[in-house]
Amino acid sequence: MLLQRDLTMTGKIVDISVGGLRAEFAIQGSLPRRDETVENCRVTIPNLLQLNSKAVIRHVRMDVQRRIFECGIEMTEMAVTDRRRLEQFVQSLCKIHPRTPTAES
Repeated sequence: MLLQRDLTMTGKIVDISVGGLRAEFAIQGSLPRRDETVENCRVTIPNLLQLNSKAVIRHVRMDVQRRIFECGIEMTEMAVTDRRRLEQFVQSLCKIHPRTPTAES
């Protein structure tokens, strides 16, 4: 995935949903700030999904030992066709990996 800010950042998607995602990035340049707006967030999962969205950084957590930081990213605005593709992708993941009930469910 790519976040285009002052420095384009390439990251690894850890978790994805219809509303957003969690991604890991190498520590480089200035870290994004909570509530920072990103004009272009490009999500690419080779051979499965590609979309663009405006986004907002919802949290940032550093892991100094691994030299990465993790961001929670809310995808705020995207084309309707991209939104539909994302919804279909997430639904297909749910069929492959159904949610396991927990004691709280």
